[in-house]
Amino acid sequence: MDGSFNRIEGFHITAKGSFPYGYGDAFGKGGTYTIKHNKHSAFLIRGESNHAKGVTIIHRTYGHCMFMQAANNPIIEDCYLEGEMRSTDDMLAEKGTRFCCRFNRFLYRLGL
Repeated sequence: MDGSFNRIEGFHITAKGSFPYGYGDAFGKGGTYTIKHNKHSAFLIRGESNHAKGVTIIHRTYGHCMFMQAANNPIIEDCYLEGEMRSTDDMLAEKGTRFCCRFNRFLYRLGL
């Protein structure tokens, strides 16, 4: 949402499709990473006095759920944001994907 004095009300977002999903920063990010991420954020609020009211976000992606950049006086009211967390043990126990192998190598390089 951009501009000034806008309101989004009663909006529902389901965000999916990032790669890899469910590992958070475990593989690093930015200039130093083990694998390249394809992040998907859901709802950016910018501008002056913009208002999110009664917004529901079901967040199943690696990226920000609701975030503000260059926002002045944003209003967040009666919103529901839902995400998931995975334990490190769950990630290490995962079988059948190439991510668990890279994750284990990443931890080994860190001496963990």
